[in-house]
Amino acid sequence: MLLILALLAAGPAAATLIQVDFTGSVASLPAGLSGDLVEQGDTVIGRFVYDADVADVNGEDPNRGLYLDAVQSFSVSMGGTFSVSMTSPTTFAVLNDVPLGPPRDALLVNAHQSTTQQLEGAPINGLVPVRMQWGPSTATDLTRVLSDAIPGVDDLLRFLPGDGMTNFNFVSFEGGDDIRWTQDTITAQVIPEPSTAMLLGLGLAGLAHARRRQ
Repeated sequence: MLLILALLAAGPAAATLIQVDFTGSVASLPAGLSGDLVEQGDTVIGRFVYDADVADVNGEDPNRGLYLDAVQSFSVSMGGTFSVSMTSPTTFAVLNDVPLGPPRDALLVNAHQSTTQQLEGAPINGLVPVRMQWGPSTATDLTRVLSDAIPGVDDLLRFLPGDGMTNFNFVSFEGGDDIRWTQDTITAQVIPEPSTAMLLGLGLAGLAHARRRQ
């Protein structure tokens, strides 16, 4: 029993994984991507999971945070007939009062086209998906990011729906055409670490066994 309690107290530090679920609707798509699997107005359902303990590799810049391989998974479905997902970890970027025109804030989950294909998804009208991004708002009207740090749940939920912004949410295809969507809802939660849950379960089982022996 003492060994179990010691393991609970001294277990290794684990990643803080945050799961983000969002919904929305397709706002625009070019003619070359319509009439097959996706149409304007289709429901969008997406999820990504990221590690909030990844370090910023962008140096001392107070306006930009860059967190390589922080995003562990990322998937989006549209209209119930089309879906695309990541095949390898990708980047989380933070823009805090970045002076691009009016200063703006943004959170960006970005799966880039690279030398190895990073996305899985069916072609639309023969065009293959090559890149996708989640970033629900330019947020030029108010401060939503308090620093360049990777956000926790509370900071993520500052990006509430209803902005009508679509330019940061997209799936791009060969040739540069992309499908853009407007975000409607967002939820976020910390995922319990499996090893911690297992140790906690062992501890509770040990306590129950000790009570039965008394």
